[in-house]
Amino acid sequence: MVAALLIGNAIIYAFGMPWMAYLFLAEKGAAWVFQWGMGNFLLGDALKLVLAALLVPGLWKLLGNARD
Repeated sequence: MVAALLIGNAIIYAFGMPWMAYLFLAEKGAAWVFQWGMGNFLLGDALKLVLAALLVPGLWKLLGNARD
């Protein structure tokens, strides 16, 4: 599951960062594009990944037990 979350984030950044660079690189520079296109989201994405990795297996188990 962690791999799927990492792949999902990588796909989002793989499409989003080049698009932001296309739009803003010449005017704002590479540091601005990185900060506003990826840098501000890295901590939140890491927290989301950790929380999902910790909570989802337990929720699946709970839901599985509820159906029995």
